[in-house]
Order: sequence, then C-alpha cells, then structure tokens
Amino acid sequence: MKTNETYIRRCIELAKNGLGTTYPNPMVGSVIVCDGKIIGEGWHKKSGEPHAEVNAVNSVKDKSLLKKSTIYVSLEPCSHFGKTPPCCDLIIQNKIPNVVIGTVDPNIKVAGNGIKKLMEAGANVTVGILENECNELNKRFFTFHEKKRPYVILKWAESQDGFIAPSKNSRNEQKPVWITNEFSRQLVHKWRSEEQAILVGTQTVIDDNPKLDVRDWTGNNPVRIVLDQNNRISKDSHIFNNQAKTIVFSKSTASINKENGNFEVIDFGQNIAQQIVHTLYQHQIQSVIIEGGQKTLQTFIDENLWDETRMFIGNNYFENGIKAPIIALKNTEKHSIGNDTLIISRETMINTIIFDFGDIFINLDKQATIDGLKKLGLKEWNEELDELNIQFEKGQISREDFLLGFQKQMPNASLDEILAAWNAVLLDFPLYRLEFLQKLSKKYRLFLLSNTDSIHIDTFEKENGTSFYSDFYQCFEKVYFSFEMGMRKPDAEIYNYLLNNHELSAKHTLFVDDKKENTDAALALGLHVWNLQVGQEDVINLFDKEIL
Repeated sequence: MKTNETYIRRCIELAKNGLGTTYPNPMVGSVIVCDGKIIGEGWHKKSGEPHAEVNAVNSVKDKSLLKKSTIYVSLEPCSHFGKTPPCCDLIIQNKIPNVVIGTVDPNIKVAGNGIKKLMEAGANVTVGILENECNELNKRFFTFHEKKRPYVILKWAESQDGFIAPSKNSRNEQKPVWITNEFSRQLVHKWRSEEQAILVGTQTVIDDNPKLDVRDWTGNNPVRIVLDQNNRISKDSHIFNNQAKTIVFSKSTASINKENGNFEVIDFGQNIAQQIVHTLYQHQIQSVIIEGGQKTLQTFIDENLWDETRMFIGNNYFENGIKAPIIALKNTEKHSIGNDTLIISRETMINTIIFDFGDIFINLDKQATIDGLKKLGLKEWNEELDELNIQFEKGQISREDFLLGFQKQMPNASLDEILAAWNAVLLDFPLYRLEFLQKLSKKYRLFLLSNTDSIHIDTFEKENGTSFYSDFYQCFEKVYFSFEMGMRKPDAEIYNYLLNNHELSAKHTLFVDDKKENTDAALALGLHVWNLQVGQEDVINLFDKEIL
C-alpha cells in the first residue's frame, strides 16, 4: 500500500505541471514501474495532445518491460474516443498487467467504464490510492462534472480597517488603488493563469478599467466575465481588447455594439449567481476567480455559491470607502507575503456522512460476543447457536430458554455470565467510543441508518438499565431504522428519501458501509462512497486517517 501511495504521489506531482493548460480536460500524471524502478512517466499537457498514459508509455525505452510492469495513474484512464484514442486501449494493447488508479473519473463518458474495460481485459486493477489527494488535484474538474457549475474562488484585498477601496472622493483617476504589495499582486496573476475565467462587476470596470490578464506571470489569459446590467461599460475599456475572450452578462441585448463581447442575458432580479454559474457551465468553463467588487462578491456569498476564498489584508488604512464583503470564514489557513496577510478558506467538500452501520455493528458485536463466550468455556461457534440466536431474535423462544441453550455448551458458566458476554456491545469497543462520534459531529452532519428495530432498542435499554444507545444516537442529526416492526426497508428507498427531502446533497455526502449491495445502491444515486471493510480493525483510527 505504501508503495502504491509513493507512485501515485509522483503522479500527482507530474499532473500539476498541467495546471491551467489542460482545460477542459483534467490534470493527470502517470508513472510506469518495473521491478521497483520507474521506467517511464508523463503528464497531460494540453487538450488535444497525448494523455498522461500515452506520454508515460512513449517514454519507456525498452517496451518489452511493459508486459511485467505496473502503470500508475492519478485518474481513471479514459475509455472513449475524443480528440485522442482511449488510454485503456493503449494499456491493453501493451499488455500492462497491473493498473493502479488514484480516483474514478466523474465524467459521464468514463465514470468507471475505463476500470471495467481494463478488468474485462484481464488487468489487475487497484482503485482509490490517495483518493482524496487525487480529487483535490482536480477539484475544478470534479466540481464541473458533479455540481454542473464551475469551481468558484472569491478573491479580494482589504485594508487594515476593512475596506476594499477608498471613497470616490479620494480618487481622481480611472485606475486601481493598490492595497497589497507587488509580490501579492504577482501571486494573483499566477492564480489567473491557473483558472479558466475571471469575473468582475460593472463598477470595478468603470472605476479601475482593469485588463484582467496575466501580464506579471507566464501563462494563458483567463476568459474575462463582466456583469453589465445596463450596458454602462465603455466599448473602449481594456476588457474588450483582443487579449482574451470576454463574456458580458446584461439584462438585455439593446444597444450592444462592443467588439469581442459575447453577451448573455439574465434576470438581475433573482438568483444572479445561480444564473451566472449555469451559463458558464454551458460555456464549458470549469473554474472562475471572482475579483470583485463588493456587491458582486456578496452576491455569490449570499447565494452560497463559492468553493474557496482568498482574502488579502494589506498594511494600509482608508478610514472610509467601500466595505469588504461579509462572510463567515471557516477552515482557514494564513500566510504572510511580505507585510501582507493572505487568508485562504475552503468549504468542506464532504459535509454530510451517512453511516449504514448495521452490518458493521453485527460483525463487531458477534465477534466480541464469541470472544467473551470462549472465555466462559465455549469451544467454538456452531450452527446450533446460530439457530438459537435466530429463534430469539424472532421472538420464538424466551430469553431464559435462549441462555439455557448456550449453557448446555458451557456448563460451568452461569446465566448471568452468559448474558454479560452476550451484551458485550456495552463494553469498550472502538465503534462505540462516543467521544469520537461527538468530535465527528462537530465537523459533519451525521445520519445513521441502523439495521435495528427501534422498539427492540427501547426494550433492551429498559431491561438492562442503560442509556447507552440514547447517548450514542444523540451524536447523529437523524437516525433511520431500517427495521420497523420487523420490516426491512430497501436501502435505495432510504437514500432516495434523504435526497428527495433535501437533507443532503449527493456529492457533499460521504456514504460509509461495508456491503457491496448497499454501496452499489448509494453509487447509483451519485453519493461519494467509502466502502468500509473493517473486520476487527479500529474504526476510529480508520476514520481519523481517512476523514478527519
């Protein structure tokens, strides 16, 4: 596993070389390893040019080694014909026996088909190595395909006293008033080269006449997007030069005579941000950095249509002017750039977790019970005990008869000792560490699907004088019992209920389970799935490593 992670990490490093140049394609890196040595590597450089796997294969000097090699790739190899042939076919043609993939491609044209094709051809395929890191690498691509909108970055600079611009009375020229130092400004130009588009409001263009290019960095100029509700922007503004494509959002097409302007009409009376991102999606724009002004930034904040904020705090004071946008930042990180402070904040990509833990409960409980019973003299679990358990759960025998049946195989154990072993669920097992779940619930909304009857739990607590289950369930926003009066609800029905009642967003939800039929049902609805094959491993450590 660590070896796989090492090479996938190298794939990610290679893929980053394509940041800003691969649109509309994702960034992908690939490494080919034979006998513990890298014999080839490559990355995707530009749309229409060879993909990472092709470049990696082409870099291998001795092609005969491919038949005993492993190819690592940060994103699932494509299986369809686009501007280039399918990478899956290349891997199959070269008879590369082992394929290790970082994450599944969300593009509907691929979406698991590449993996399926490789497996059907006999390749040994491993998926999900450094999955979170690989998803983060292509956060723009994933957002575009999963949310049907661009990845939205809000960027602004504010003074020490919270203004993004001085008052108009103090300005006598149509040019920017700099809040940050030259190094911060150069960093902003680097960011522009990485994103597919840049967006500003009407007043920003009128006041500053910005070029919105990357003149202080090497790279592609982003597509310029401007809001101009009433067509107030002069046709002589820099944004209409031929340095880059320009899209203008207006309320009508009347009196439009600007060259190099692609005009889109929207209703400025409602959901402006939503209309903008929907239109940008139709323009195949995967990412946009919004640089102001205050009204434009606040529009996206108020509609909760943003993924990341990048806020500079300069070393100056304006005393009055245009106030910075109002936003509650979370998950922040701070950086110093000379005397400027940069604060970056990210929305949590997975903010809801659904636990379908019934079978995990059962597996852990049963093993814990068997361990306890063996200490009381049980030689081994057998079919007779399974049958007793089934009869008791169906209410066909009393608890006393149930315990007496066990005592026949453990004559030296008392009924109280057998009952205590059977109720091992109340002991200190990893799954039940409330402290962990309480910690998790502070960061995520938690839902629990339990393969348990709520009436049975009430009875259990009353008979055993414990409030454990009540304390446990308090960690969750809602608990859905799969069994009600002995009737099992189909998993897909429960997931659909959650989605249809707007309690969660499919791609902002992590679904956790250990049964294939359940995870398949969740995948069919678009949920992000983590298949948890826990066995007797420490569940808490797994979650600490994978999620927290």
